[in-house]
Amino acid sequence: ERQADALKLLKGALKLEIAKDAFHLETVWELLTKLKDMHMDEAKERHANMGSSEHGGHLAALNATYSQYLPLVAAANARITAQHEKDDIGTLAVYYKTAGEMCMLAQEYEQGEGLLHKALRLLDLVPNFDCSSLIDGCNMLLTIAESNKPKKQPSAVERREPEVAALEQAERASDSTRS
Repeated sequence: ERQADALKLLKGALKLEIAKDAFHLETVWELLTKLKDMHMDEAKERHANMGSSEHGGHLAALNATYSQYLPLVAAANARITAQHEKDDIGTLAVYYKTAGEMCMLAQEYEQGEGLLHKALRLLDLVPNFDCSSLIDGCNMLLTIAESNKPKKQPSAVERREPEVAALEQAERASDSTRS
């Protein structure tokens, strides 16, 4: 119950921080990180207590848990300006990484991918700090996003037997040489 109260208070604090006139990106990032981590601890505990037949529900539970934060991520993104990139490039990079992780956990892979690409672009520009582990983390998450993209459905021609397609192609070729 204390954890639930803490999560509720953190979410409220994040809403207020995003909405206030003096927007502080670092505070937004810290609150988002704390929410992500607390929910992840909760999810790991829940997952450990599940039977093997219940593991399919784990993704649904993650989606339900993290999707509630997507409007807040969108609101925070709307508050970010070019000045943040000039003055706060490191904080902006880790904010984008954390926001991207939240989207991925909510199974909003395309949105997460966009944020992670922004994080990677900025992490490459951070001076005087080794960002290699952060970059590796972003790349790992991008691999997950890529593997969860909907697969392209094969066209009618691609679904046919290869021999049939080859025969049709040969017939078209011979028809074009007769004309």
